[in-house]
Amino acid sequence: MSFLVESLRYMMDKESLLLKVEALVDWQPIADNLKVKLSKEVMRGQVPYDYLSLLKVLLLQQWHQLSDPKMEEALHTRIDFMWFTGFGLADKEMHVPDETTICRFRNKLVKKEMLEGYLKQINHQLEQHNLKVKITEGAILDATLIEAAVNSQAKPKLIAEDRNEDDIDNSGDGGELFELSANQQSNVEIDSDAKWLKKGKRNIFGFKEFIVTDATDGYYEHLMITPANQSEMTSLEQVLQSVIEEATPKFLQTDKGYSSEANREFLKINNIGNGIMDKAKRNTKLTFKQLYRNKRISKTRYIVERTNATTKNIFGFTRSKYIGIAKVKTQALLVAIAHNLLKAANKTSLTLDNSVQILRKRQISWIF
Repeated sequence: MSFLVESLRYMMDKESLLLKVEALVDWQPIADNLKVKLSKEVMRGQVPYDYLSLLKVLLLQQWHQLSDPKMEEALHTRIDFMWFTGFGLADKEMHVPDETTICRFRNKLVKKEMLEGYLKQINHQLEQHNLKVKITEGAILDATLIEAAVNSQAKPKLIAEDRNEDDIDNSGDGGELFELSANQQSNVEIDSDAKWLKKGKRNIFGFKEFIVTDATDGYYEHLMITPANQSEMTSLEQVLQSVIEEATPKFLQTDKGYSSEANREFLKINNIGNGIMDKAKRNTKLTFKQLYRNKRISKTRYIVERTNATTKNIFGFTRSKYIGIAKVKTQALLVAIAHNLLKAANKTSLTLDNSVQILRKRQISWIF
């Protein structure tokens, strides 16, 4: 048995996240796609790092909340990271990408918009392992705020206000209370894509993440990043369009921020069961039936709220690391993939024999 495998036997027990991920995921289709999409991106003089290994580096960053410099350092010192990525001791030439290489690779993924496809591929594999139900069984939609990576350079006189959380619709037309023109919010900003939003007593400068999860376990199915001041009520159709293109869920559950006749009609046209919580109109209270219905929906919506809590508490995705919607979306998709793999791994058990087989199966000829 090789030195690397023998060392890993003591460092990585059968509950190791990395072992379980290797057991669950067939990386070959993703590796092939990376080569096709990025084969022309290699610059002269660059070390030809394996693209799949670099993608795994980005996932490790999410699981451990590591910056590019800290990730480079970890690849020199952590033997489990070396085994998982194929860098360091697991590479014949002892190659380890530096922080600049990691950053450039991530920017390539931003440019090519490849991560949404990988999220779908991994979800499909998890479904085949019976660790995840298909989106056709039902979906939940929710939105959460992400602060911008850089602070605003100026505070506008008037800030768009998020919807009220009570049963009274004070917006009149069902939209935002206030809407600022673009030059009031972005003419002096470093991140011109970020916008202000008043949430409760807090003024937040950043983005809004709309996420769609399955209604059973809370796996990410789809996400969309917008400026923070984009209305939830007018975003439902846009968010769901990509989901419907793949598979239509039996029903959709949302909170009352999405309550409108237009959204209900959209669900009806697409044969999606209406799980939008009811919202009272001005001077009109909800009926007992509506209150009871809202209560029933709220009992299952904790699933998406748990997903949001995990991404914020475990992955630290309360603030973006990058500037611009495209890069923030890339970060969000990496978090989504890492979240889904972590959730699936937590539902998986390996025997000691399985663990050793997985450690040995990596095709690293000079070690084995």
